Amino acid sequence: MPQWEELAAQLDGGTLHGLVNTAGITQLDRLAEVSLEQLHRDYEVNVAGSLSGIQVLSSLFARGSSIVNIGSVAGLSAHYPVAYTTSKWGSAGA
Repeated sequence: MPQWEELAAQLDGGTLHGLVNTAGITQLDRLAEVSLEQLHRDYEVNVAGSLSGIQVLSSLFARGSSIVNIGSVAGLSAHYPVAYTTSKWGSAGA
């Protein structure tokens, strides 16, 4: 994702001691209404965005750095916004 690469360029080889991924988007569609497009959009931000940030910035992490991915209790339950719930379930393993 280009935004992560822009951030890495702005840091100009600096050292990071941690990264907190808190991004999240949602649509409120239930199971019978959700489209694959909505599912992919939520996944791109909520899962792939976090992974991309970790990959792009990993060379800047100091030894012992921490990475925190913020999920949601929705990822642990049958919360009704299906695309959001499945993406937050996935972000727990990213």
